[in-house]
Amino acid sequence: MNSAKVAKVEPKKLLPEVYKQMEAIVGPEWISEDRAIVEGYSRGLMVPTEILPKHAKDPTVLPACIILPGTTEEVQAIVRLCNRYEVPITPYTNGQMFVTPTTPGTVCIHFARMDRILEINEKNMTATLQPYVSYNVLQAEAMKKGMWNGGTPLA
Repeated sequence: MNSAKVAKVEPKKLLPEVYKQMEAIVGPEWISEDRAIVEGYSRGLMVPTEILPKHAKDPTVLPACIILPGTTEEVQAIVRLCNRYEVPITPYTNGQMFVTPTTPGTVCIHFARMDRILEINEKNMTATLQPYVSYNVLQAEAMKKGMWNGGTPLA
């Protein structure tokens, strides 16, 4: 067995006043800097066998915190706050590829609470969605109105 010790990787934390301001925007139940939570957002759907070795060598893939806004206004307030303090952000929906943080201290904005279809306009054949609406949900709602998208979610 290799007895060499590996230093614990710690994510870069936000300034306490920035965290408190973000907490005021979304409420304490919708923001976390807990290590167990940020670990889950430190990778997309890429090669899982490289995750732990990557963490051992490079803590930049660990977000400073995860925040889940519920409205467009909350997203805007978070982005303004991050811009004011020069805090990098990464949008996150459902773990898609290539969305992992690459800069220390990144705030991961997870859109899971924003999952509503705001409008399906039959005349113009358009839909206005929040960012976490799945393709399947949109397709099902469109089909109720006699509409169908012949493409795929990637087209």
